[in-house]
Amino acid sequence: MGNTKFSLRLQQAMELRNLKSSQIESMSEKLLMEGRIKKAIKMPLITDYLKGRYEAKQDNIRTLALILDVDDRWLMGDNVPMEREVPFSAIYYFSRDNEKRILDTSIRFAIQNSLNKDDISNNQDIRLLLDKLDTLDINIAIEFVQYFSNKYRGMEEFSLENAITALEYSRDSHAEPKIEDMYMHLAKEAQDLKLEQEDIDYILNFYKRNKK
Repeated sequence: MGNTKFSLRLQQAMELRNLKSSQIESMSEKLLMEGRIKKAIKMPLITDYLKGRYEAKQDNIRTLALILDVDDRWLMGDNVPMEREVPFSAIYYFSRDNEKRILDTSIRFAIQNSLNKDDISNNQDIRLLLDKLDTLDINIAIEFVQYFSNKYRGMEEFSLENAITALEYSRDSHAEPKIEDMYMHLAKEAQDLKLEQEDIDYILNFYKRNKK
């Protein structure tokens, strides 16, 4: 295979950051040890990416974008700025499992107690929870909790994992209707219909597989 947009942009980003394949492998192994990714990216695979033999899967795209400090959509070849936005989904994906649980618990607490933005930043219970974070900056964590607790205000049930999934697909400007709006509507209907979570996931996954 010849060069692809992905391979060319990967090469461009590596040259810009002055990183070699071996260094990216080492950095990915460090992220793996920290529990922030599920698997490291080996040097031979990076070489294959650069030669256009393979397109990276989404997990590896996120890892490469994090290491190279570029936008993951830009790295895939989309017409967006190279500068990396740090969306809340990226914060979630690169947080450790215990940090995800802390964030989820904090958001649930804020929703259940109807806390507003100022309440969250000053609430001692939430502060005590967020102080237990290992790698995530507490100020970023507070913004994270503020965003999701406000977005899902009034919801009886909340799942951070599902909220992140909804947020990810809402970034796709070509998705009509937006998956985020679908999830919000479905989640509210599910409370009345008493749908099981697996039923909700099935409907969402069916839409994702069949959307144009």
